[in-house]
Amino acid sequence: MQNKSILAIGAALTIWLPGAGAYGAEFFLRAAAVTNTLPNNGGQILQWGFARDSAFGALDGTVTVPGPTLTVPPGDTTLTIHMDNDLPDTVSVVIPGQTPAAGQAPVRNADGRITAFTFETPSGNAAPVDYVWSNLRPGSYLYHSASHPAVQRPLGLYGAMIHDSQAGAAYSNVTYDRDILLFFSELDPRLNQAVNQAEFGPGKMMTSTVDYKPGYYMVNGEALTNGLWSAAATPGERILFRLINAGSRTRLPLLHGAYAQWVAEDGSLYPFRRLQYSLILPAHKTADVLLTNTAAQVTWYDRRAVSNPPQPLDSNDNGLPDAWEELWFGGFTNAVPDADSDGDGFSNMQEYVADTQPLNAQSFVRIAEIHADGVQQRVIVGSTSADRVYHLFSRDGLQYGIGPWRAVSGFEAGSPGTTTLMDTNTPPVRVRAYKIEVDLP
Repeated sequence: MQNKSILAIGAALTIWLPGAGAYGAEFFLRAAAVTNTLPNNGGQILQWGFARDSAFGALDGTVTVPGPTLTVPPGDTTLTIHMDNDLPDTVSVVIPGQTPAAGQAPVRNADGRITAFTFETPSGNAAPVDYVWSNLRPGSYLYHSASHPAVQRPLGLYGAMIHDSQAGAAYSNVTYDRDILLFFSELDPRLNQAVNQAEFGPGKMMTSTVDYKPGYYMVNGEALTNGLWSAAATPGERILFRLINAGSRTRLPLLHGAYAQWVAEDGSLYPFRRLQYSLILPAHKTADVLLTNTAAQVTWYDRRAVSNPPQPLDSNDNGLPDAWEELWFGGFTNAVPDADSDGDGFSNMQEYVADTQPLNAQSFVRIAEIHADGVQQRVIVGSTSADRVYHLFSRDGLQYGIGPWRAVSGFEAGSPGTTTLMDTNTPPVRVRAYKIEVDLP
């Protein structure tokens, strides 16, 4: 039996055998799909992520994005990842900065181009595929799928590997009281949508990641609101921040109101510690930052001022949200904005803005009735929605030279079915014309 230590789910179990000279950590990773919720009411998104199981085929881990943090105990010199692939595509795993064992050469296609940076795990593998690293270096590292990484990493196949020099010391001369992982990433839901609906590749809706345009920015998988992350802290404690950028865009973390020691990047110690409050964190970069705290709260900003957009997902940029197209036309690219699909005189784009039914010729916004009540008029609008707002305008006739349309009301919230708008300043004229403006709230 080989001498080794086994890291089981939830706790590290180290088996010490007499005469052992080297130890290793083992993890069972499973690649699978997971449905998450986008911030700002962005709807659901299907991502690819990793789960940490207790054994191959156990299926008892939770699929997360980022994937589980793999903490290798101090003293272990090798790392083995047993891969289980439940995705429809081949996957693999690399840890930039760590030395892989022999035999983990890149995979090339017929013309010699690299398609994966190491050997791959096929979809639905019946036995674990093992990835091994030897002579482990201490530090904070990114692991990610090495198969078509420009696609699979943005889909969510990434995580952190941490290996301390000794307990409470990231490196031999860098000790800390507490460590905090800050995992920077971003998301372009169009890529996820295209891959999961077989619309990614030459001649398809999204041809390549040249069209990658992230709009959602996360820290540790959560929405980064206004570029801000903060946490409670204890004055006087030494906090080691492990910064990892798993995205494809450069991030600019800034420590608010304090200076910290930049001690290492990509697992390599600086010759001298750099005292600063911000740094440039390119894609796939890792950095270890040591802060001796003096406040009850520590706050990080992203100097790029990234935040998360409120716009709904629109994969083909035609102005119609994917969810609306799927609801009415059975697919997120099936509706033509300028077409009038039900022949009621309103285009599909106008039907979306009005929240009416684009395949029902009787469903369109219209002035249904006008009632005179003394010096005011009640204008009843048909086919209205509680999810839209309505603006009433008037003119004292329609003939040329009568004057411009004037706003009678502000933006009024609609009601399901019909909405009543009031004109409380009706002058003594024979004819008054009205029109309605509908807007998204």
